Amino acid sequence: MKTNAGSEEPLNSLRLAALGVLLTCLTTIPAVSQSTTSLDDGFLSGWFAHVARTQAEQPHWITPVFTTTPRLEEEFRYDIGLQQTAKGDVTNYGVSKGLELIPTEHAEIIISPPPYIAHDNPNVHDGFGDMSFLLKYRLLAGNEEHGNYIITAFLGASIPTGSYTNGARNALVTPTFAFGKGWGNFDIQSTVGVGVPVGDTSKMERSQFREPAVVSVSRPGGWSPALIQKAWLDRRRRCTDCCDPFSYVES
Repeated sequence: MKTNAGSEEPLNSLRLAALGVLLTCLTTIPAVSQSTTSLDDGFLSGWFAHVARTQAEQPHWITPVFTTTPRLEEEFRYDIGLQQTAKGDVTNYGVSKGLELIPTEHAEIIISPPPYIAHDNPNVHDGFGDMSFLLKYRLLAGNEEHGNYIITAFLGASIPTGSYTNGARNALVTPTFAFGKGWGNFDIQSTVGVGVPVGDTSKMERSQFREPAVVSVSRPGGWSPALIQKAWLDRRRRCTDCCDPFSYVES
């Protein structure tokens, strides 16, 4: 079968054009990849550098269990808590911990996905709790060479995403004051705040008030003991959720 030479010319032109585009892409991809890598390295390097400077200005204590440290931290934290009650044990997977970031020199934001709460009591439904957020602003701080102390203000908020009775009925705003002081291998960290429901306050079971959760931590290296005291009081200052556990934290 004979082919027309005139019809082959457009086909050859298309082949040459396609080859040119392919060669251009192959030569461009390394340059784009290198520029993107340089951009990522520059951003990440700058971010981690300012985080290191921020943390160098504050004490280097261990993060306690079951309370929020006044120090600024950048990490992803996942806790599991077990509480023994008269109606059966309650296991909290997450304990309202999550992603912690330090976007500026004096501030930290925490984004906590809803925890999953499991009950031993068969009459109580398991399910997810409330999603919460926390903003920290470090007011004053001095590392071990400059006073070994810290004072931080918190502003927390929760969204009623809980299923069944595993969350609050309304959104909750929690302003908190946190502070800490260290002496050598010993330090005390404490928080005190109040939980304010956003709406339907007449039907809320309690106005949650958080008493000082004092944590005394010795830091000889390895695993360090922490004595934790925490209390939630209602409007009549009756203790509705008190604990005094002895736990361990890792250095």
